Amino acid sequence: MQNKIRKNLMIIFLLFYLTSCCLSSFNHPKNMNTDYYTNNISITEYENKVIQSLPKLMVMVDDNFTPLSFYDSSNYRYSGASVELFTNIADSLGIEYVLNYDRKITWEDKLELIRNKQIDILLPVSVTKSRQQFGHFSSPYYSMCYSVIARVDNINTINNIYELTDKKIGLVNGSSINDFIEKIVPKHLITYYDSDKKMYKGLVKKDIVYGFQNENVFIEDFYKYELFDLTKIYRIVESPKEYCFFFKKDNDMKVLSNVISRSITNVNLTQLLDKYKYGELLLLSKYMIQKRNRNIIIIMFAITILVLAIMMVFYIKNKNQSKKIKLEAAINEMAYLQSQIRPHFLFNTISAIMSFSYTDPERARDLLNSLSKYLRIIFNTNNKSEFITIEEEMELIQSYVNIEKARYGERLITIFEINDECLSFKIMPLIIQPLIENAIRHNITKKDGAITLKLLISKDQENIKVIIEDNGIGISEEKISSILNEKDGDFGIGIANIKKRLKSIGGKRMIIQSNENRGTKITLLLPINKELAYVKSNIS
Repeated sequence: MQNKIRKNLMIIFLLFYLTSCCLSSFNHPKNMNTDYYTNNISITEYENKVIQSLPKLMVMVDDNFTPLSFYDSSNYRYSGASVELFTNIADSLGIEYVLNYDRKITWEDKLELIRNKQIDILLPVSVTKSRQQFGHFSSPYYSMCYSVIARVDNINTINNIYELTDKKIGLVNGSSINDFIEKIVPKHLITYYDSDKKMYKGLVKKDIVYGFQNENVFIEDFYKYELFDLTKIYRIVESPKEYCFFFKKDNDMKVLSNVISRSITNVNLTQLLDKYKYGELLLLSKYMIQKRNRNIIIIMFAITILVLAIMMVFYIKNKNQSKKIKLEAAINEMAYLQSQIRPHFLFNTISAIMSFSYTDPERARDLLNSLSKYLRIIFNTNNKSEFITIEEEMELIQSYVNIEKARYGERLITIFEINDECLSFKIMPLIIQPLIENAIRHNITKKDGAITLKLLISKDQENIKVIIEDNGIGISEEKISSILNEKDGDFGIGIANIKKRLKSIGGKRMIIQSNENRGTKITLLLPINKELAYVKSNIS
């Protein structure tokens, strides 16, 4: 029965993998040539001197303004007409720059950074009188109007923007339309939001009656956030917006803005913008593809949960039965240890895959590959007689670590130093991996900052010396004693199992050294024997 469950689970994960591979990234932009650029940029000797003296420029980008700028998650970079225009001109002029990828800060925060001269350039930005006090603008390369956004059940019509003087409205902090709207609507009727998404939520909840958004951005957001309760009801022709590059208030930046303004005139802007524009029909098609893929993922996830639930029933049943029998032989303890694939580990990993499938399909596929490899190794290992090489154990460890790194990111740092000569030596399966898992699980949620985990495998006279060391929260001497005597839950049972199994292959040792709040070091001494066989012995 267990073999059938394992086979069904492998089929589920295979289907899940194929689903992720089929996710459509629907990349911006369309395939077009790049003959809309010309390198015919005329600059004076003084301007050239200023440009050559510039340090590396810090450039910030709006990550949600198609077609001008957006974050391309499939390629991990910013893209869009504004980004491409700037980077090509800057490269032609020999300007060094870096695009800042801190996408957590709000648009208002980005404006504040350039006001305080903490960044050099912000793009794309529309021109307003208040912003002109804090920096220099290039020539405009795109113009667009804002729209009034309301709920679809709002039956009121608007003939001009001045009809909103007595209505409750919402504005996003830092939006270029704010100066214009604040002159029309009294302050006490305005609610300010940190993001577009929060403003949309305010409209849906009827906290406000009207909101404001760039036309193109709202079309994109309409399908991205499924804003089917909202609609555009009026185009604000009274205040059209022209979009430019915004430079901090500095004499050198003023010179650079003039040079870039002249460079913009040498670009076929219509062709460049068409490269990134999406019609509403294409956005609808993109949405339908994403919805279909999401439904498939939800169905697969539900099936996976059902299979896991069935496995849990058998797991609990088997565990209750196992309590009646004392696992004395090392061979049976091996089978017991291998059956302990933790349900929460599978649930957390699947949840991570689900999350990445929306935001980072490539990373979701990599994580699914690691999980598939991890399960394949676990299920294919013979519970009762098979020995594996250290190289095969390392493959399991690497798959497990890849999964945990995907979940915890930079908080988990691993250092592996393995003597190549040791890779062919044979050991019992799951001698090292459970200790790696314990080290991560014991520390990652209990310590602030990064956890560094070292695994060192080398020859030590007649032994294979394995060291697992971390800089985690450490273990008290009393707790170490409790662990080794199987009195500390499943954490202690896992280590005690390994200790007993080590005794069965020639009396080798496991040494635990730890300092609280400084870390733990576990040393295993394994026999060097490529044809290792179990030694019959009494296990106390």
